[in-house]
Amino acid sequence: MGVGEDRISGLPDELLHYILVRLGSARDAVRTRVLSRRWRHILGPLPELLLDGDPDAPPPPPSVLDKIDTALAACNARIVKRLDIDFAMSSVAIADDGRGIPAMRAARWLRFVSERVVDDFYVYLPRPEVDDGKEEAVLELPACEAVKSIQLMLERTWRIQPPAVGLFRELTDLTMHCGSMDGRELTALVCAQCPCLVHLKIYLTQLVNSLDVSIRSDSLRSLLFKARIIRGLEIVAPRLEKLSLSSADIDKARISAPKLAELVWSYSVYDPRRHQFDGVGRRLRTLEPSQNISLV
Repeated sequence: MGVGEDRISGLPDELLHYILVRLGSARDAVRTRVLSRRWRHILGPLPELLLDGDPDAPPPPPSVLDKIDTALAACNARIVKRLDIDFAMSSVAIADDGRGIPAMRAARWLRFVSERVVDDFYVYLPRPEVDDGKEEAVLELPACEAVKSIQLMLERTWRIQPPAVGLFRELTDLTMHCGSMDGRELTALVCAQCPCLVHLKIYLTQLVNSLDVSIRSDSLRSLLFKARIIRGLEIVAPRLEKLSLSSADIDKARISAPKLAELVWSYSVYDPRRHQFDGVGRRLRTLEPSQNISLV
């Protein structure tokens, strides 16, 4: 190779993407820009961004957060197919430091998702950094027009707040594992803002403000809903095939799902006077109740 010759710049984009994605670290991916003039810009159309902590030598939390920001800022692509932000490996370091993830910082990452990501988004966040006197941190979820799959894995004291306006037009798979949500906001998100939702998993420590939830969807086929106390639950889903409900107390429920084939009813005492199943039973193949349930 002659002096000054840059063979890396001659590699096809697909090969460069393959190498960068498998580095497994945003920090290492950004550092590769010193290798080649063209390599410096290859982060732009990167199809996947995988940002996580280093389990062997976790840096101080501010450095971790800064590196996430740096990696996202270095990506000038209009489209990113997949974005993973995973603090599962570095949560021990964050806990030891006595600090958490600032909600404003996490909100910036979600805005990046809403503007760029088109296929999959996964985020695991340890406990948030909360102001004195507050027990929870509110994380605003912006409308993501093109994202098809969202997994929000947030530790208990996070509260998810859906956008007041906007649609998740392409979203088919949604998992939310967090501390709390307002029942009315959850209803609006599912019924009005996710027109193509197929698979929905919701794990909540609690519902707040409103303990009533209505899930009406013409596209939904599987639903897992877990919350400590549910005052009123309505499910109207003509295509729903799998349903799992887990709660210490479901005061009232009305479920209309004529295609329901699998039902799991956990923890809450079933009372046919308060818990009604309309048009359910003919297709039911699997029933896992915590006590006897009659769907007649």
